[in-house]
Amino acid sequence: MKKIIPALALACLVMLAGCGNITKSKAPPVSVYTLHAEKPEKRVSSSAVIVQEPEVPAGFDTSRIALHMSGGRRMDFYADAAWPDALNKVLQDFLIQSARFSAISPDSGVNAPYSLQIKVNDFQPVYAAEATGMPEVRVSLTFRLIMRADEKLLRDFTLTEKMPAGANTITAITGDLETLLRKIVATGLSRVAKDVAINKSPPAPDAPKSGTMP
Repeated sequence: MKKIIPALALACLVMLAGCGNITKSKAPPVSVYTLHAEKPEKRVSSSAVIVQEPEVPAGFDTSRIALHMSGGRRMDFYADAAWPDALNKVLQDFLIQSARFSAISPDSGVNAPYSLQIKVNDFQPVYAAEATGMPEVRVSLTFRLIMRADEKLLRDFTLTEKMPAGANTITAITGDLETLLRKIVATGLSRVAKDVAINKSPPAPDAPKSGTMP
């Protein structure tokens, strides 16, 4: 079982240890935790959708794994754990891998007719007090589907899920985050796929030619 140590608590321990001549770090090695998308068995043929890099709350634009204490009023990070990349990039990859339709990144070079914007409202465990009790795991995403030709908003909705953590360990908590994320993404992308299917996709806006103004 991996013991949970918030970064704030770790900093206090370092201060109490004094200021000796440190030649070798005694900090625990950082463990990397990944989110595994549930890849669809069969992809449907559809117009391409650009999945933009998700917008995350202040303080979440990092690879560090965030938590909130005191009922969500105080933010901290797990001291010896991290995502494999910044959270917004990890979630973007998760969304693209989960889609049954043609989901692509903005740098793919494909001039897709649709753009999917994601806002992360919540993605964390929340403790009633300090990080010693059993937290509640919360995930909330807002989906916005845009038709790029005229910037028409086709769909705008928010999905929220929460559950008590299975255990107060970083492995259990990241697993619970993945479970809730899979549920929300499956529902959200299913709605997006239906909108793409029923809306006629006009030609995507032409990319500006080299040497000309857009």
